[in-house]
Amino acid sequence: MEDSYQTAIKIWEQINLVELQKTLDEQGIKIINNQKESLASRKQLAEQTRDFKRLSNDEKLIKFKTLLKAYQNEIDNITKRSKVSETAFLNVYKLLLEAPDPSALISSFLEQNSKKEDYEVIKKENENLKNELKNVNNEFSDYKIKNSNVSVLKQQVMLYETKIDELVNEKVIEKESEMKNIIDEKIMLFKEREHFLQRQVNQLKDQLMALQDNHDNTQAKIIDHSQKYEEEVAGKLAELEIITNDLENANMNVAKLQQENENLRQQLNKILNEISDDTSFKSKEKAINDNFSFANAGNSEEELINLRKKCQTQDEEINQLIKSVERQKNITSKNELIFNSKISDLDARLSEANETISKYKAKLETYSDYKKIKEELEVLKSIEFSTTVESNNTQEENLEKLIMAKNKKLQAELTEKKIEVEQLNTSLTQTTKNLENSNIKIKEQENLISKLEEDLLKVNTLQPSKYKNQTIQEKNNSIVNNDEIGAALINQTTEGPNDENNSDSIIAILTSQRNRYRQRNQELEQQIRSINDKGKDVELEVQSLKNDNIKLYEKIRYLQSFNKTSSYNIADRGYNRNKKDQSYSVDMQSHSYNDNDISEKYKMMYEDSINPFNEFRGREENRKYRSLNTVEKVTLNITKIFMANKYSRIFFLAYILGLHLLVFIVIFRSIDLSEIETQSSSPFDVKSNKLY
Repeated sequence: MEDSYQTAIKIWEQINLVELQKTLDEQGIKIINNQKESLASRKQLAEQTRDFKRLSNDEKLIKFKTLLKAYQNEIDNITKRSKVSETAFLNVYKLLLEAPDPSALISSFLEQNSKKEDYEVIKKENENLKNELKNVNNEFSDYKIKNSNVSVLKQQVMLYETKIDELVNEKVIEKESEMKNIIDEKIMLFKEREHFLQRQVNQLKDQLMALQDNHDNTQAKIIDHSQKYEEEVAGKLAELEIITNDLENANMNVAKLQQENENLRQQLNKILNEISDDTSFKSKEKAINDNFSFANAGNSEEELINLRKKCQTQDEEINQLIKSVERQKNITSKNELIFNSKISDLDARLSEANETISKYKAKLETYSDYKKIKEELEVLKSIEFSTTVESNNTQEENLEKLIMAKNKKLQAELTEKKIEVEQLNTSLTQTTKNLENSNIKIKEQENLISKLEEDLLKVNTLQPSKYKNQTIQEKNNSIVNNDEIGAALINQTTEGPNDENNSDSIIAILTSQRNRYRQRNQELEQQIRSINDKGKDVELEVQSLKNDNIKLYEKIRYLQSFNKTSSYNIADRGYNRNKKDQSYSVDMQSHSYNDNDISEKYKMMYEDSINPFNEFRGREENRKYRSLNTVEKVTLNITKIFMANKYSRIFFLAYILGLHLLVFIVIFRSIDLSEIETQSSSPFDVKSNKLY
C-alpha cells in the first residue's frame, strides 16, 4: 500500500494539478478566442463568396485568386486550431494516462487512519505491558540480590515475555483479521449500495417519466374540470337567478293575497256583526246592499259562502306557495352543499397539481444543464458540418441543407469509389489474363528447353563421325518453333556426322539458343513475380475499397435515416431549389438504378459485419480454441493445413494410402518370411529326430 501511495504521490506531483489547471484555463481561453475568430472569418468568407457569385465571369476570373487565398488561409487556421487542440488533449492525456484514481487512495487512507487509531490503542497496551515488564524486571533484579533463585525467575520472565509477545501477536492478528473482515464487509456494502442506488436512479427515471405523463394528464383534466365547473356554475347561477325571481314574484303574490284576505275578513266581520243584531236586521241588509251593491237581499248568504270558499282556496294556494318556497330553499341548500363539496375537491386537486408542479419545477432545476448540452450539441454540429447556425428560425433549414449537401458529397464519393473499383476489377482481369498467357508461354518454353536438353544429350552421346553438309538458318533472336527445332535435330541425328567443324558450329548454335531461352525464362519469371506483386497489391486495394464502401454504405444508411425524418419538411422548401436539384437527382437515380446489385452486395456485407451472431460465433470459436490442450491445438492446426487446399488434401490422402499399402506389404512380407523360416526349419527338425 505504501508503494502505491508513493507512486500516486509522485505521479500527482509530476502532474502538478495547479499548473495544469492554469494551462487548461489558458488553452480554453485560446480555444474560445480561436472559435470567435473562426466565426468572424467564416462570415467574411461567406460574404466574399456571395459577392463573388454576384460578379460577372470576367470579374470572377480576376477575384478568384483572392478568394482562393482566403479559403487557403481559413484551411490553415483550421489546421492550426486542430493541431493546438490535439496537442492540448495529448498533453493532458499523457499527464493523466498513468494517474491513479485518488478517490480509492483517499478512502483507503481513511481506512488506514481508522486502523492506525486501533493500532495506537494496541501500542499503548504494549507500552503498558512493557512498563509492567520493566517493573517486573526491576523487581526481579532486586530479588536477584536477595534470593538465589535468579535463574528460575529469569526463566519465568522469559516465559512471561514470550507469552506477552504471543498475546500481542495474537491480538494484532485478530485485529488485522477483524479489520480485513470489516473492510471486506464495507466493500460489499458499498457495492450493494452502488447497485441499490443505480436501481433507485433507474426507478426515479421511470417515475419521472410517469410523473411527467401524469402531470400532462392532470393539467388536461384540470383544464377540462375548470371548463366544466365554470359551465356548471354559470348554469346554476342562472337557475338561482330564475328561482330568486320566482321567489320574489311568489312573495309579492302572497303579500297581495294576504291583503285581500284581510280586506275580505274585515268585510265578513262587518257582515256577521250586522247579522247578529236582530232588531236592525233590515236596516243592516240595506247597508250591506249599499256597501256591496248587490241587487237582491236573498243572495247575501250565497255570496258569503263564495267569499269563504275563495278565502279557503287562497289560503290553500298560499300554503302551497310556502311549501314550494321551502322546497326551493332545500334544493338550493343541497345544491350549495354539492357545489361546496365539488369546489373543495377541485381545490384539493389544484393543491395536489400545484405540489406536483412544484416537484416538477424542482426536478427541472436539477436538469438545468439543458442549455449547456444544447450549446455542446451546436458546437458538435458546427464541427461536423463546418458551418454555424445564425438564427433559431433557420436552424432546421440549415441543418437539412447541410445534411443534403453531405449526402450529395458522400454519393459522389461513392460513385467515384465504384468507378475506381470497376477500373481495378478490369485491371485485375487483365493482369490475370496476362498471368495465364505468361504461364502458358512458360510451360511451352519449359517443354522446348527439356526437348533441347534431351537432343543435346543425344548429340553429345553420338560417336564422332562425318556430318553431311547441312546449313541451319537462324531466323531471329526470338523463340524458335517446336516443329522446326525438332525437325532440324531429327535430321542431325539421322543423317550422321560429317565434320567436327559442323558439329562444333551446331553445338555453339544450340548453346546460344539455350542461353537465350534461359534469359527469356528469367525475364518471364521476373514478369510473373511483378504480376504476382501487382495482383497482391490489387487484392489489398480491392479489400480496402470494400471496407471503404462498407463504411460509405453505413454513412448513407445513417443519412437516409435523417432524410426519412426531414423529408416532409424538405418537400415544402420551395419550387426553385427543387428545380435546381432535379437534374442532379435524375442523374443519381439513373446511376442508382444501374448500381442496385452493387448496393445490395454491400448491404449484405454491411449486415454481415454488423451481425452479432458472427461475432458471437467467432468469440465462441476463440474460447473453445483457448480451452484446448497443446496436443489438440497442434492436431487442429495440422488438419487445417492439410484441409486448406485441394492439393494438400490430395497429398494427405495419397500419403495415408501409401502408408497403409506399405504397412500391408510389410505385414505380408513378414508373414511370407515367417512361413519360409518354418518351412526351412521343419525338415531340419525331422532329420534331427531321425538322427536321434
